[in-house]
Amino acid sequence: MAFKDWFGTRGGGEPPSIDDLIALGEIDRAEDALRAKIRSRPSDLHSHLRLADLLMSQKRRGDAVEEYLLVAEGYARDGFYEKASALLSKISKLAPGFEKVEIKIEALKQARELDHRRDAIIDGLMEGKPGETPGAGTSAFELKRLWKDLARSSLLDRLDDEQLKRLFRAFRVERLDEGERLIDAGQRLEEIYLIAHGEIEVRVRLTGNAETVLKSFGPGAVVGERALFQHQPWPASYVAGKRSSVLKLTREALEQALVGESDPKSFLDALREQQNDRQIVAALAETREAE
Repeated sequence: MAFKDWFGTRGGGEPPSIDDLIALGEIDRAEDALRAKIRSRPSDLHSHLRLADLLMSQKRRGDAVEEYLLVAEGYARDGFYEKASALLSKISKLAPGFEKVEIKIEALKQARELDHRRDAIIDGLMEGKPGETPGAGTSAFELKRLWKDLARSSLLDRLDDEQLKRLFRAFRVERLDEGERLIDAGQRLEEIYLIAHGEIEVRVRLTGNAETVLKSFGPGAVVGERALFQHQPWPASYVAGKRSSVLKLTREALEQALVGESDPKSFLDALREQQNDRQIVAALAETREAE
């Protein structure tokens, strides 16, 4: 009996496995079999990895790198950053000079940093004394939504993980229905708000009785630094343009968050950086001059 008969390549036996095909040197058939598995299960990272190894053994580096990158992306998407990083390092050594690999390595680094920030923020929101938990009544779904909306906020880039945890531990979640007022012009509430979801409109009353929308702020915007740090009245009314969530920080909560903070200046500078209140005051002055 011929050698190949043992693997069912003739007659009515079972078809050869992919390992059998590789052992027999039938690389084209092995590749076809792997690609067939991937077509039926595109998320099968193990098959993508085997295909990449097979392609690399045939010195088809470009095709192999594409498969390796797909696997690395899958690992990262599932949260297995160490496996993704190890695979990308392997690709760098096997196929140096591929620009895509360097891009993916940088993207992986950023994804890991974002995950660390997410954990710090969610941990901060969920911590607190019994009955006074900052995120009390906040479902896992809402926390994920808040994180998704806040992920690119400039505030997050200014603080390290421990500072983020401190800050979000001090915040309180407030929810607003469309049209609900957050602050009225002239109020002297020394509080600052981080818009977490939805849209907050800045409304002013000019000539006549109707309010005019001067500006709108979306997720990631910080408002109230003028009221909190300069003890000034709010220059305009802030109203939910649609169903929204905001994170409120009072003076007392901020003072508690700063206890033990090694770099309070950077902490406060991050909250003041956007200067949205200053922009509103300037825009309001220009609008009134134009009346």
